[in-house]
Amino acid sequence: TMAILLVSLVEPKYTAPALAAAYTLAYLAGSLVSWWVLRGRLGGLDERRTIRFGARMAIVVSASTAIAYGAWWLLDGTGPYPSPGVSLLRGLAVGMVYLIVYAVLTRVFRIREVAEIVDPIRNAVQRRLKRG
Repeated sequence: TMAILLVSLVEPKYTAPALAAAYTLAYLAGSLVSWWVLRGRLGGLDERRTIRFGARMAIVVSASTAIAYGAWWLLDGTGPYPSPGVSLLRGLAVGMVYLIVYAVLTRVFRIREVAEIVDPIRNAVQRRLKRG
């Protein structure tokens, strides 16, 4: 319903961003309802810690996105309609910039939740590289 409304309000070339906005709003609404229900059932969700986490993640994601956009902009010399191969390489380069900046910033901001996911994977890769 939100998707239909937003898509009907924009020009056809903005259909994809309108759909992304609609899904973002839907996820936000679902998150808020889930938060409210869980908070009532569990008697609290350590709101202060959760809000601090959300704020730190918002900063990390915003900064990573801005820097990756900068990398994309710097690589704009490939032209407005680059070949598929050039587009792939540009996407890989920008994605790697984002990933590296995100990983560094999650360490700087001491976001343990990301480290808890990434560290076991990194350790397994390092062990395999040492063996081979």
